[in-house]
Amino acid sequence: MIATAQRLANVIQAIFLAADSNQDEASAIAENLIEANLTGHDSHGIGMVPRYVERVLRGAMLISMPLLLTRADQWCKWTVIWVMDK
Repeated sequence: MIATAQRLANVIQAIFLAADSNQDEASAIAENLIEANLTGHDSHGIGMVPRYVERVLRGAMLISMPLLLTRADQWCKWTVIWVMDK
């Protein structure tokens, strides 16, 4: 069976929605993982789904947590601030 990028995206979105992700986040995850595969970066692609889900299930990765990115200095370093109000 040949899977199209859209079909894979639908499956990955469903997986992350089931893990309590919101629709925008699930779509972004699917899009980015598939893009990694399509551009030749398979180690950063859809093969990461089981690892991400495992981390979410054991509480090592937060899902549906908004971020606030602020530029820290002239060298383009970024500070990530977790917005804890879910």
